[in-house]
Amino acid sequence: MKQNSKTITIIIVALAALGLALWSPWNGSLAPETVLAKTNEAIEALQSCRFELSASYPSNPYTPEYSQKGDFSSPDRYYVQIDESGDNTEEFIAIGDDIYVKNTYMSKAVILAMTKGISGLLQKETTLGYLTIMTDIEELPEERIDGVMTIHYQGKWDIEQLIEKSKRSMQEARDALGHEQPTDEEIDQSLDIMRSTNYIIDLWTGKDDYLPRQMILEQYEKNGESWDHISTSSFRLYDFNEPITIEPPVSEDGQFLEGWRPADSRVSAPNQDVFTKNCISTIGFQDGYNDMGHQEVHYTISITNQSVETVKNVKVTITTMLTDENNKPVTIDAVPETSVDSMSPGESMAFTARLPFNGTAYTKVEILKMLDMTTVLVHFTTEDEQQLTEPFPSKIPQSTQPS
Repeated sequence: MKQNSKTITIIIVALAALGLALWSPWNGSLAPETVLAKTNEAIEALQSCRFELSASYPSNPYTPEYSQKGDFSSPDRYYVQIDESGDNTEEFIAIGDDIYVKNTYMSKAVILAMTKGISGLLQKETTLGYLTIMTDIEELPEERIDGVMTIHYQGKWDIEQLIEKSKRSMQEARDALGHEQPTDEEIDQSLDIMRSTNYIIDLWTGKDDYLPRQMILEQYEKNGESWDHISTSSFRLYDFNEPITIEPPVSEDGQFLEGWRPADSRVSAPNQDVFTKNCISTIGFQDGYNDMGHQEVHYTISITNQSVETVKNVKVTITTMLTDENNKPVTIDAVPETSVDSMSPGESMAFTARLPFNGTAYTKVEILKMLDMTTVLVHFTTEDEQQLTEPFPSKIPQSTQPS
């Protein structure tokens, strides 16, 4: 999974989302500056709310949809669920600097960066920052959302100003994670692509309470004389100032609820994976065939326990879009060469897997693109019965191309 980069992207999109939603020129009866001041007052007084974020990719059917929802309670309590095409639901609870996770391999640093992004949604600096890059604003018919009448506006972003603001956001996210990469030059190169990109924004704000309700952001990329619809992101806020309780996931006797653990609870050194991992994929003919209709991907996988503790119940799963199954993606268990109950420090295990597919259903470019999207995970249990998961590198090396 490419979770780290995706997380940062979601943070940036969400920041932009609420920043834009806070802006509303408000019915033409009040100056934008007056409305902005009233909106800031309403947001800064906010004690709690719930939010939902989703993203889809119309031009790329192989990219899974993404959704995130959660609760916020002032000043620093968050509960967040992250779901990718129903394949895997990750959860975390943040209470100040205390982070608890369930079914996720995200590090504490990444989660803290996410909560910083969410808290940034509720700051007037975000609003003021994005006020200046809205252009071609059009007022659309009012709509009722969750029983509240809203003003509906549509506009687009000034790309050059957006590039500068996105650069600063990416630099801040990089620094928050304590990474040296990407460099400023690499950020500039990646953002330069945005010059052939157009962003259309629809936003809805409460007509009477000055609170944002919904924003939809559509991204388009230039393709010759036409524009391709790349993605649609939707952001929604609701249940303002409702009683929302967010507490550590522990029972009355102080034990963690099933599946939950502290985010920084590891069996190895901080920021170090338990396993070194290697995986190579090979595409070729299925046994007994020599045609494109009978292709397969063969995975050769090895892992080594580099921690200081013994782990058990080790298994490796592979999730891929490259399948003949109707319901995609599919997840299978890789087969261990030797069945063992546990792995001591320094011990290694090898796994293999074969995934057959009909190559005539895709072009070679499509096959390689889907292969790039493969997710390989190692699952295991620690000595203190924590169930953990670690990802393999997001891009699996390929030793051959389709036959």
